[in-house]
Amino acid sequence: MCSTRLTFEDIHGEVKEGPYNGFEILNFRGRQKLQDQSDVFNILHDSPHLSSELDELTFKYHENGPLGRNLQWRADLLGIKRGFCNDVQSDLPWQLDEGIRSNFSKIEVTKGSLAPEIGQQMLSRHPFYSNAVLVRDYFRCFPRDDGFLLTTSPTVGLNYLDRYFARYVEVPSHAETVHQDHSALENIRRGWELDGTASWEIKLVHWLMVLLVNELEVAPHNHRLWKNVPDIQNAYLPIVRDLKHRRASRFRRHESVNLVREYVSCMDEISQINEISMQKIEFLGKLREHCKSLKLARLHHILGSINEKSLLVQRVDEAVKQIEKDNENLPRLINDLKTSLDVLFQLRTIEQNELAIIAESNNKAILVFTVVIFIFLPLSFFTSYFGMNLQGIANTDKTQGYFWAVCGSVTLFVVSFTVV
Repeated sequence: MCSTRLTFEDIHGEVKEGPYNGFEILNFRGRQKLQDQSDVFNILHDSPHLSSELDELTFKYHENGPLGRNLQWRADLLGIKRGFCNDVQSDLPWQLDEGIRSNFSKIEVTKGSLAPEIGQQMLSRHPFYSNAVLVRDYFRCFPRDDGFLLTTSPTVGLNYLDRYFARYVEVPSHAETVHQDHSALENIRRGWELDGTASWEIKLVHWLMVLLVNELEVAPHNHRLWKNVPDIQNAYLPIVRDLKHRRASRFRRHESVNLVREYVSCMDEISQINEISMQKIEFLGKLREHCKSLKLARLHHILGSINEKSLLVQRVDEAVKQIEKDNENLPRLINDLKTSLDVLFQLRTIEQNELAIIAESNNKAILVFTVVIFIFLPLSFFTSYFGMNLQGIANTDKTQGYFWAVCGSVTLFVVSFTVV
């Protein structure tokens, strides 16, 4: 947890907190780093001895401090047992298709363990995102009337997309928050460190909150360097084109099943991203209403003639427009995939009908061949049998009994072997 304070000498009245803003954000993590993180957590979680020792160290270190009291309050509120694993898991990201999230913590699955394998996203098929995973995190901020803005959230992850993305995604986790080129939080902090509040149109904690929320809600994006790299929705375009191209390929065993799974995975990913973007817009709408409801009379002596409500609302509206623009093609891609999947089913149905017709023709030919064999094979057998004259062969005393002894034994062996 970190706190930021803006000092306003003319603010009077009791300290109030609110609104309690919590919203989901998207960011990128390195695939291998995320896999290593998941493996280590599962090892610690599944080892009772290690877990108990870490719990003891956690209690001992935070026993009397404010952090320990806050963690205990959180555990009591959520009705969970306080411990190392529960505390750490709240800072671990969720994959796009992994569970749902409450306002304070994650709803645990598989008894608290993380997924053993980081899922292969369809987005990773784009060369630009080959080593990255798009994940979800939860960010909270609590503005107070005395100038404090409290924020709690995981601080790692890539928010900005540029030509150095492949390099940044391999940066160690502890260094991800100290580089303004890919961290939205660090970019805001650096700007504040250099210019203070001089560039703020409204020197108010709510302005900082709106600035922070807007930057995180719009991310991840490629707006900072002239959009010289593909954003998320444009990265899905060649992936969708490839799926549509493969639907016209000739039928091969198991290929159709794998193709359908890829279609479903791609639709799920795009649907989840689109749903999160709709949730962002919904949250920004609530934030907009909060900005409109600020008491002008109480702050008029600070801001003079500036209409702070319109400025705050304007910034929120700009973020909403940007999110809508960055995700405007997602519904079309979803519909395109659904239509393409229907076409794929129709093509495969036609192919199956064609194969069924061919199989039926082959079956008819086999039936005719079987009838011919059924008629002439016995005749050939009896003709050969009664035409045998073993006694007329020189230097032999064999009879038809010898034929049955040999051929019957061979026939019995072949039939038995076939049945078994």
